[in-house]
Amino acid sequence: MYFWKIESLKDDIRNQKFTEKGRFIYALISVAVSVAGLELMTRIPLDNPNIWDTLDSLCAVGSLWVSGS
Repeated sequence: MYFWKIESLKDDIRNQKFTEKGRFIYALISVAVSVAGLELMTRIPLDNPNIWDTLDSLCAVGSLWVSGS
């Protein structure tokens, strides 16, 4: 992937070597990492976490996975 190789990504886009499948995978991974980060941010200051908080986070990430496939 291109997460640390931005110049390589720009070159591939310019030369039209970045396929639709590659774009989809890149976008899906980016969104999944963003959702996971947002879920972590909401859980960090949580004083008394319980099973419902964990289930809520798993459902949020799971709904992304189901809608992406």
